[in-house]
Amino acid sequence: GWLPLTATHTLQLLPRLPLSNLFRMWAVAFEQTQARWLPDLVEVDSLPDFYDFLAARLAGGVLQRLRQGIARDYLPQRQTVRAIRGRFIPQPAAVDQSQPLCEFDEFTADIPHNQLLLHTLTVVLQNPLCQPATRRLLRRAQRTLRGMVSERPFSPRDFPTLTYTRLTAEYRPLHALCHFFLTHQGPGYEAGDHQTPAFLLHMPTLFEQFVAAWLTAHLPRPYRLVAQENVNVGNKGELRFAIDMVLYDGDGEVTAVLDTKYKQTHKPDNADVSQIVTYAKAKGCNRAVLVYPQKLERPFAVQLDDLTIEALPFSVSDDLDQAGKQLVD
Repeated sequence: GWLPLTATHTLQLLPRLPLSNLFRMWAVAFEQTQARWLPDLVEVDSLPDFYDFLAARLAGGVLQRLRQGIARDYLPQRQTVRAIRGRFIPQPAAVDQSQPLCEFDEFTADIPHNQLLLHTLTVVLQNPLCQPATRRLLRRAQRTLRGMVSERPFSPRDFPTLTYTRLTAEYRPLHALCHFFLTHQGPGYEAGDHQTPAFLLHMPTLFEQFVAAWLTAHLPRPYRLVAQENVNVGNKGELRFAIDMVLYDGDGEVTAVLDTKYKQTHKPDNADVSQIVTYAKAKGCNRAVLVYPQKLERPFAVQLDDLTIEALPFSVSDDLDQAGKQLVD
């Protein structure tokens, strides 16, 4: 995290893993298989470098999209015009008739896919983490978009409402970047006298999303993974859980339940074990796996009746692909 305290003092929260791995985790968790536009994952030495690198990719991607032509669509309009256009709307005699009121469809670039890009550029420019060269790119992209697109606020909750067609499919990587920035942008600057938003990465959530995305992309057939599966427990479904990951075989039977724990520990604590046991019982399977971001001091496997409880690492400090393959094995 990067937290501005005063005009001259900043609190930085450093991750426990190499920043190059942090970037790769982000690329997998937010992009999954659509990271083709990032062919070279460069090394970064600090969290400001990480933020600046992603901001530069966003600005460069928007500028490339502008050069190739941004998406447009027909949107219904109802307004007064100089000449009749589309369907004329009669007005009461007392209303000024010098400019007729009409309804018509306008072919415009002012659509949510482009409005989201403009809003994210504006948000990123509020943060002084970006280097001067990156800020110039961001301002250039922002100025160009402002000539065609109106500004409106977006939040991470708005992303599920976006749909993609053949003409807008190439927006997905850019919108993934927008999602990242808007999700991790910290508190706003309405309170206090230092008008700079914070930037925070919630590592437990990022670790969970990364593990689920990596396994989804690399599991051998016929296995499949369902992330954040809801399950109700009790005669009337009084309790509801969201299981991090549920692994199914080719027949649709549950092979295992998995739960990620982003913490440094020598062995799983009782709370972790109790939680994963509840998930396994709720799904009726006989294997439960706790996934930690580093190797434990010694293997952990406990037998509870017909249920096997294991702790396995997905080491984020090592080569991520190799660590993922070891987990799959």
